Amino acid sequence: MFGIGLTEWFLIIFVAGMVFLVIVAICDGGKNNPTWPGIILSFLLNLLVLYLVLCFLGIMGEPRCRREDPYE
Repeated sequence: MFGIGLTEWFLIIFVAGMVFLVIVAICDGGKNNPTWPGIILSFLLNLLVLYLVLCFLGIMGEPRCRREDPYE
């Protein structure tokens, strides 16, 4: 009656996974640039906000060029 059901376990795993992705994205610091084909396709599929968030987290998009020495 008061136990945790299957739906609650899936919700807990989903939330834990999202927290893990956010922590990895913050620690890595690898924000990606969105690409024009990605923007157009995600706009047509009504997923533009999700695409931009995933680019910010470093999961999708084109990687930014990183320089090792900031004075070069």
